[in-house]
Amino acid sequence: MSDRLDELERLNGLRERGTLSEEEFARAKANVLGDDAGMGEGRGMPNWLFGLIVVIALALSIFVIKPLLRGTPETDAAENGVTAKAPAPDDGWSISSKQDPMSDATITTAFKTFTGRASLIEVAISCASDATITYRIASFDGDRQALAMRSNVDTDLELVIFYRLRIGAGEPIRARHERPQYSNMISISSPSDTSPGAIYNTIADEASRAEKIVFEVPVANGDEAVVIDQTASSVVNLLRPCVERRKVALSKAAAAGKGN
Repeated sequence: MSDRLDELERLNGLRERGTLSEEEFARAKANVLGDDAGMGEGRGMPNWLFGLIVVIALALSIFVIKPLLRGTPETDAAENGVTAKAPAPDDGWSISSKQDPMSDATITTAFKTFTGRASLIEVAISCASDATITYRIASFDGDRQALAMRSNVDTDLELVIFYRLRIGAGEPIRARHERPQYSNMISISSPSDTSPGAIYNTIADEASRAEKIVFEVPVANGDEAVVIDQTASSVVNLLRPCVERRKVALSKAAAAGKGN
């Protein structure tokens, strides 16, 4: 450090005596102090100010200039042939689709799990491309293991599960699910038959047109009431096409029946 000071004093003396010009003095001083001093003090700019300018320039390039060059996410999506869409409302329903290998019908289903007093109730509402509407209600325990519903034996010695259903503001209906495939599940379904004379105004049809339905499920540890709000966007988008297709099928069947 003392060597640099001695050299600077010598150079300053040469400048004062006129031996060195101002430009020659600046270059010699920069050589003594090094490149950093030459860029800062030699140009009249403090080192801290030079560093601040570098930081600001980097920030502008990352957060301002780069996004402008790349464009917005919407622009990128449009350039790639994709239309950006707003996320669907979170109404608690999950949607899935599959194809029935027996009929080739596409079945779209909305799922939602309701937490009861002592059990979990899973509701599945399905709409098939042949306009069949199905409601399935399944009961599980806290570990997601099947929780059997209370069942009886009818006169034919077949198992049957009795439950109650309320559609909209109507009176509760005492319904029955005969010969259940699973001990923890009940279901109602509209027929897919579109021939003249087929039954269209089933319980499933009535339920699909209501804003709210309530299932009273007879699980082993006590009845569980499940309130299904069918004004949720996921359910509306699922059921509306099915209901409209069934109206068309009903009109065609009625017209064919008159023709006979």
